[in-house]
Amino acid sequence: MLYGLSKYADRLLVSKYGVLVFSLAWGVILTATIALEAYPPSDDVSLGERMAWGVAGVLFAIIGFALWGGMLRFWSHWDSSARSARIATFSLLIGAAWYGAMVYFLLVYIPSDSRKRSTRGNR
Repeated sequence: MLYGLSKYADRLLVSKYGVLVFSLAWGVILTATIALEAYPPSDDVSLGERMAWGVAGVLFAIIGFALWGGMLRFWSHWDSSARSARIATFSLLIGAAWYGAMVYFLLVYIPSDSRKRSTRGNR
């Protein structure tokens, strides 16, 4: 059963839907990071605001780990870069967690998707 899920996950990684999901995750993480840096929660907020920040924090963490896991899976199954580039990007993914995944998404995942689309044609 896990083998079937693995094949499905690999196909999802390189599909248009996968690109869309990872793009949305990237945007949410970037927006959340900017919002938290620009407007950090203060100590004198109401219980409702604390609950909202808590729920948002959990959701952002889940989205961040989903992006990170997806980029690690893409790295291990689909990335055909040179060995030195793979070592550097692996270090980035492991060392910088989801922020590294955001950089990897922009520098490796998106360009490789556009190359795949140009070789596939308009199917």
